[in-house]
Amino acid sequence: MLHCNNLLLLIIVLFSFTAQGMISLDATQEINSAARDGDIATLTKLIEKHSKQIDQKTLTLALWHALDADQFESAEFLLTKGAQVNSFPNERQKTLYEYFSTNKFQLKQAIWLLQHGADPDLCSYNCATPLAS
Repeated sequence: MLHCNNLLLLIIVLFSFTAQGMISLDATQEINSAARDGDIATLTKLIEKHSKQIDQKTLTLALWHALDADQFESAEFLLTKGAQVNSFPNERQKTLYEYFSTNKFQLKQAIWLLQHGADPDLCSYNCATPLAS
């Protein structure tokens, strides 16, 4: 059983981690919306505002939103901020390249990803590649 001092310390540590280490769902949604809208000015402001909390996964998810909405300028900007073309937005999802290359209506996104360093042989969570899909 935890003593009161240990419990208080645990609460303080969890609060500081949440306050400083994680970006809020609202902020993530705002970033994704700005990426989808191609609003680089708002993207810049949001990334600066949340610079201590924003991470590569947040930027990569925003990259997915930008590409999904044909906002290639936003996608370029997100790459300069740390988004990765060879990472997974979430653990149980396909790679960005796999997602876009297997959708016949979004081949220009797959080509863009290849032009920006995407590895077409990278395995997704179930180790499938686009060529095997």
